[in-house]
Amino acid sequence: MSSGGNLPDFRTHLYLRGKRDEAVRKVLAQMRKNRPYPFIDRKLQTGWNALLAHALFTAAALDPRYARLGRETVDAILKELVQKGRLMHQKLPGKAPKVPALLEDYSFLVSALIDAYEASYESRYLRKAQALLDEAKRRFRRDGRWMDAEGNFSNPLDLEGGSYRSALAVLALDYLRLAALDENREDQATARQILRSRSAVLREYPTAAPTAVLAADALRRGYVVLKAPRDRIAELRREAEGKLDYPFLLFKAVEDPLYQACRIDRCFVYEHEMMRFVSKLQKRLK
Repeated sequence: MSSGGNLPDFRTHLYLRGKRDEAVRKVLAQMRKNRPYPFIDRKLQTGWNALLAHALFTAAALDPRYARLGRETVDAILKELVQKGRLMHQKLPGKAPKVPALLEDYSFLVSALIDAYEASYESRYLRKAQALLDEAKRRFRRDGRWMDAEGNFSNPLDLEGGSYRSALAVLALDYLRLAALDENREDQATARQILRSRSAVLREYPTAAPTAVLAADALRRGYVVLKAPRDRIAELRREAEGKLDYPFLLFKAVEDPLYQACRIDRCFVYEHEMMRFVSKLQKRLK
């Protein structure tokens, strides 16, 4: 801590000046023992852990170890918070979950599953992501609107962000990303419907809905999926992300020996040699 502190109204935390007095430290430690320990919330929550996994996959750009931690987190969610094939909202350690998942649990977990695919290129993550999206549509979409929960005690969702990203905006991105990876126009249409049905905020208060703005831009410009054999896709990703000035790239491992760049409706660059492929893409994606 610094002498400037970090509290409002010019208040400051205590901070250390000079040498530490061990006698004072022992007195303070004894006093702390007599105080009740703060409550620790130990429940496991699907949506929040999925948000953590997404953050870990994002941080993997700085340190690859975070990708491993992200996959471990996603796998733990699938193990601990799926009961009899049904995604659940939360549980206490050692106990069975009881509360069914909310839409935000589906939305954030699907996002993390797509991240996990791009970190490993294991198709099981994409299959699970698509299955969860299909289930979310059955459970939470009513009369063209998306609800936050099932049953009578539910509310329609909007695109504005709050203390964390809007679950509905993330859902639109989920649909766009899976649409591109699986060449699924129905998923793309669902993303478009989500954004159009709540588009007033994008026109009037875009700063209140940053993730929705990102999704709208992704819909307008389109995701580009770069494809390569599994043993070469990681190298392609490093080269592409370092040289391509395009924000909406996805990566997919395929059996075809060619390097390919594809939009949802067509592939537009083919090449046998990686550096020539990246060079062509630099020109096409300007």
